[in-house]
Amino acid sequence: MEELESLGVDEMGYQSVHLLVRLRQQVGGARYEKLKELTCEIQVRTVVQDAWAIISHHLVYKNEKSVPARLRRDLNNTSSLLEIAQSVFDAVRTKRDKYIEEIQARQCEDGEFLDQPVDYDTLNAYSLWKFPELSVSAHWQDKLLQDLNLEKSPTLRHIDHAVRRAADAVEAFRGEDPDVFGHS
Repeated sequence: MEELESLGVDEMGYQSVHLLVRLRQQVGGARYEKLKELTCEIQVRTVVQDAWAIISHHLVYKNEKSVPARLRRDLNNTSSLLEIAQSVFDAVRTKRDKYIEEIQARQCEDGEFLDQPVDYDTLNAYSLWKFPELSVSAHWQDKLLQDLNLEKSPTLRHIDHAVRRAADAVEAFRGEDPDVFGHS
């Protein structure tokens, strides 16, 4: 397996990891015989890197040296902006991961946990906390968040209160149609 070199600190342009792979000779069976001599390229890249690949492909510049000098600066600037965007996306992902860890840490403290504002991540954590035997449905979480009036139910405590008030009715309905309650 070979990995192509990445760009240097003073270079701009297409950045992704390309892996060249082939089956090992030990792989046996008639269905693999014709595949053993083939090499496959696997491209590993982010969505932003994919955008750059699409942009540069549409401009039909497979090799950066073939780009006319007067366009090279604009393309390098675009590449730089996409690289900055990737860094921002990575930072947002890191912040969200930290936020989710903070939400989960508050589960140990019942009062603190329920006083959190309702958003996708706190509602997800609440669902897992309240109904650990059920999986969480992203579809129904989104639907609930769309339907909720967050001015009237701003915290998980409000959600928990509504869930506790509806428990008897939910149990009665679950008895009539148990398949409806596959998710928290």
